[in-house]
Amino acid sequence: MKYDFDRMPDRSNTASLKWDRNFRMGHVRYDGEVNSMWVADMDFPCAKPIVSAIEKRAAHPVYGYSLFDRDKVPGAICNWISKRYGWSPACNDVLVAPGVVTSLGVAVSEFTEPGDGIIIQTPVYYPFRKTIEAAGRRVVVNPLICHGGRYSMDFADLEAMVMDPANKLMILCSPHNPVGRVWTEQELHEVGRLCSENDVLLVSDEIHMDITRDGTEFTPAALAGDRMNTITLTAPSKTFNIPGLAISVVIIENQELKERWKNRAYGILSLGMTNPLSAEAYIAAYDNGAEWLEQVSRYIDGNFRLLKECLQEKIPGMGFIIPEGTYLAWLDLGNAGVNDDMAFAKDLERLEGLLVDPGSIFGEEGRGFIRLNIACPARRVVAAVESIQRVLAKD
Repeated sequence: MKYDFDRMPDRSNTASLKWDRNFRMGHVRYDGEVNSMWVADMDFPCAKPIVSAIEKRAAHPVYGYSLFDRDKVPGAICNWISKRYGWSPACNDVLVAPGVVTSLGVAVSEFTEPGDGIIIQTPVYYPFRKTIEAAGRRVVVNPLICHGGRYSMDFADLEAMVMDPANKLMILCSPHNPVGRVWTEQELHEVGRLCSENDVLLVSDEIHMDITRDGTEFTPAALAGDRMNTITLTAPSKTFNIPGLAISVVIIENQELKERWKNRAYGILSLGMTNPLSAEAYIAAYDNGAEWLEQVSRYIDGNFRLLKECLQEKIPGMGFIIPEGTYLAWLDLGNAGVNDDMAFAKDLERLEGLLVDPGSIFGEEGRGFIRLNIACPARRVVAAVESIQRVLAKD
């Protein structure tokens, strides 16, 4: 079927973090129409097979304790990644968890000790740092290198870090949020080699794996590197816009690591149960959601082209290149004359009702940037650029 992504459902009064917090929780001081482009969920209706699967299960009037189907749930993701990426882990190496950040916390707690160093590549998804610090571990920063808006890894710096015996684990963001790199097979192989040879466990957050630009190929880190030294975290939440259903997977092919994970996540923390609607949505997404994903991916590609055209026309000093993956735009404010991204984000909210993420929350290397979620109707992309233009004109 043909989906219409120009139409946006009214998300108010749906307990939406992205939208209802703006009004009911009083976080936004703006009287007009708000344009919420911060948190990473889409403003598009889910694929019809997902909605139908939830409706079918919801029609049964009992919603008791539920166990995920140990064949269908792992099988759905195994079939998906095998067909798309050529990676075929055994289904019994797929473990279910509520979310990627939850799984990240399990990995940090189980495979490191207080005081251990954990490597991240900034600017990066800010829950990485929060999880590490909350667990009493040390954040070890391997900053990405930016050349003309395109980012790469500093492998010489990374090698020095993995060789330090005090550093026990590395968290990889692949595709990278917020800079949008889809790491090449060669880059991933080198990361895997460095970690494996120095006994640093690699945990790869691959939640954005399915959202890539046309012609860009994603490679799982476990496939490119050392599968026995890699823990993969992923979910259908970004791909199919179902983050509120709280279901994700952890893929661990090393049996010793897998048993330790299960003991921590299921035995100690009791994270092994899902709800009766999440599993049905998950299976429907991976089994029958490819058509929707193809359409939404091309729409997002179009939004990125539109964003670039609008910026070139209205704010030619704004630094921006179309990312290789994700639906997140990373805008460099430097040449537009903005030094304080936090203050600028507040001005966008206060003066225009445009909600964005200031780059500095992703680490010091994100200072002077803002992040926009452009998985929305195209007209809101245009409106965002016009809002940025007006606020710049007032400075």
